[in-house]
Amino acid sequence: MLSCKQEIKKKSTNTDDQVSSLTSQKTKEQFLENLFASDQSVRDSDIKLEILKRNNYDHKSKEYQNHLRLIMKTDSINFLKALKYLQVYNYPNPKDFSSKANYAIYTIFLHQSYQKQLELFPYILRSYKKGFINNESFSFLLNKMYIHKFGTSHPQAITDEKNIRELLKKLKLEN
Repeated sequence: MLSCKQEIKKKSTNTDDQVSSLTSQKTKEQFLENLFASDQSVRDSDIKLEILKRNNYDHKSKEYQNHLRLIMKTDSINFLKALKYLQVYNYPNPKDFSSKANYAIYTIFLHQSYQKQLELFPYILRSYKKGFINNESFSFLLNKMYIHKFGTSHPQAITDEKNIRELLKKLKLEN
């Protein structure tokens, strides 16, 4: 476990350099697209199914546990990359990037613990207020945060706007 933490810390330094070197719209878009691809590649359901089949559907098998560790490691590294990107460039404007690039940080956010979601949240909130994230998607993100914090889904309000107001209040994320 210690070597994994050291590797993530080393990756953090590399991430700082990598994000700082994004000098054009195209390199930023490629970075975000790669971030999205990284997140999705470890979640390939076919790979997961093959691992489970090979191990008689034993969720405790070494191979399956290694796969889960790979997901956790990837999520940790992607969190650092997303956070650094947000710190330097803010949330991507959907008019300027491909759909994969636009969904990268949103998707990374979904796969984080509540504490890490809180670190990303100010950037997400600002992008929502700028109109970069629509009501339905923002409501969904807030509900995911609620699930992580309370272990259950929040009852859906009649409208996304009302749901957003309720979730911001219950999560104590109001300004």
